[in-house]
Amino acid sequence: MNSHGSLTIFVAATIWLCTSLPARAQLTQEQLRESIIKAKIMPVSASLSLTMDRGNVLVEVRGYPSNEIQDKKIDAILITRRLVEADPANIKAVSTRYLAPANPNVFTEIIVSNNEINGASAGAIDRGELLNGVVEVSIDPGDDTAHKVDKYVQAASRELDRNGLYEAEFYLNSAARLTPEAISYSAEYGNNLLRLAEAFRMRGDSTEQEQIYQSISDSITTAKGSQGALSTFRKLRDNYIVQKHYDKAVSLAAGIIKLQENQGSVTAEYENDLMALAICHRNLGESKKAIVELEQILKNQDNKAEKNASSKLMTTLYEELGDCYSLEHNAAKAKELYRKSKEFCDQAAVSRVESERISYDLYRFMVARLNAKIDKAAPNP
Repeated sequence: MNSHGSLTIFVAATIWLCTSLPARAQLTQEQLRESIIKAKIMPVSASLSLTMDRGNVLVEVRGYPSNEIQDKKIDAILITRRLVEADPANIKAVSTRYLAPANPNVFTEIIVSNNEINGASAGAIDRGELLNGVVEVSIDPGDDTAHKVDKYVQAASRELDRNGLYEAEFYLNSAARLTPEAISYSAEYGNNLLRLAEAFRMRGDSTEQEQIYQSISDSITTAKGSQGALSTFRKLRDNYIVQKHYDKAVSLAAGIIKLQENQGSVTAEYENDLMALAICHRNLGESKKAIVELEQILKNQDNKAEKNASSKLMTTLYEELGDCYSLEHNAAKAKELYRKSKEFCDQAAVSRVESERISYDLYRFMVARLNAKIDKAAPNP
């Protein structure tokens, strides 16, 4: 369109597209591009290219004559509607990227999802709500990688706040395309990935959830050990452990250790990270590996002043060691370790340090569990 004097043109155009376009499926990228051209949404001075990846379409527009963000939003909506109507089964979201004439690395990007288009067509979203709800990202000449990542992450946050899952996914993917280390640039990037995965789970879309989880796991090989990245990896690792998906948790647990060691320094949570890795190995039947990791924690604790030792950590440490030696059929050693665990459990119950103290109910539960393990441990053959 050459001009958008009012929303009247927008409404008329969207109604025309909705009523006149026949349903089509499995269109190629070139067919999708041609459908936009035939709809005459773009002015003749503009050219466009189109790529698609797993339902996410990127349309790059060159030579767009207007600098008004309202015009760009309206045409982005029209392009998305055209594509969704053309291929409703395969389009999740469309990003329309308006490139600056002199520098293709400077652009405005606007993402609209099929859910928004379908909602507007069904009357669930009015035209003002649709237009006002569209989030844009403007990449400026002076933006370095960190600023670009942050802009995409902030846009994703706004989309998540309004339940725009496909739009948020697209913006996060755009950030990831900028650098394989996106998760290291922004703690919010990782948090948004986890939020997005949980939102898809609540929607019943386990496939999308697992794809996001896998992308987080894969990124550990290129990430740097920033606090934000480590926090994201730990949350996903712990989630897998709670779900007893130890085969998935173990690679994250090992990667978290490696990230810290490669930096030449470890965080305050390093021993908890070793514990998590040991728990994974024990549950995968690799008790010998777990013993090595647990004994490394024990050595670190022995090097500390006794008053600084964590009673809660030592309770868990000795119980885990007992479980490992039980798997190794060393009942005498297992019983000895379970009894040491009980001693530290007693200390944790009466600790004057609030963060180290456990409740009486938890104390009773843990002691009962340890007693049962002591009683169950078979004698050595």
